Amino acid sequence: MNAGSGATSPDPRVDAQVVEVHRLRWDTTVIRLISTLPVPFYAGQALEVETPHFPGVVRRYYCALPPSLDGKLEFHVRTVPGGLTSETIVNDVRPNEIWRIGAAGGALHVDSSDRPAVMAAVGIGVAPMRAMLVELAQQGDPPEVFLFYADTFHRDLYALDALFPLQQTFDWLTVIPIVDRAGDPSLPDPYHDRLREALQGDPAAAVVLDPAASGVVVGSIERILASYEGFHGEQVMVAGPPERVSTIVRALIDSGTPRTAIRT
Repeated sequence: MNAGSGATSPDPRVDAQVVEVHRLRWDTTVIRLISTLPVPFYAGQALEVETPHFPGVVRRYYCALPPSLDGKLEFHVRTVPGGLTSETIVNDVRPNEIWRIGAAGGALHVDSSDRPAVMAAVGIGVAPMRAMLVELAQQGDPPEVFLFYADTFHRDLYALDALFPLQQTFDWLTVIPIVDRAGDPSLPDPYHDRLREALQGDPAAAVVLDPAASGVVVGSIERILASYEGFHGEQVMVAGPPERVSTIVRALIDSGTPRTAIRT
């Protein structure tokens, strides 16, 4: 196209409508959308997102679902102290909003080899891991997967209710929940309390609500991963807050994992 022709290139972004907002914790919201057209990306990638709350401001969110022909998208958003947009997104997003979805990016993926996969997720870093697990569950013979899923307290592990059914269904998946501190903070969380009340009496809910039943390990994910003294034949993926990703990668390398085996 000639620069002087006056023609403009079509906008590569896709409209997506918010169809469900699920507040899971005081600081964490799951937002489900359906796009007008399929969005090109692969499981484990992040997508550029522009919301009506901040016109012209683009953020990248990892999709917690693999690509689908019907345009289903799911983003997990947690408030970041001092962040420009996260608090508004967590608190104020409502159904029927139109978001603009742009280009995909990111290096996380499970390759086509039969090498075991080690996934290390902190906080909402579990979102891309979940997308990859859902995609693997649709395949005939996935590799063995070990997901180390960490957060500060047990109640912060908001995705356990989605991960444990996968583990119980597929023998290739092992989920290792990890918390920095035992117990839960004294500060109440009305959203978590509401969940506890809704699940009371459900025998299957014990693995989500009870640290003992869910086999939660107390300690830092960095030390736990380092205790394996290096992953040499595995493909290793790390996601979470940047500072935790950096310390996890350093712990992996210091304990013997080749840097070339780690995707972040």
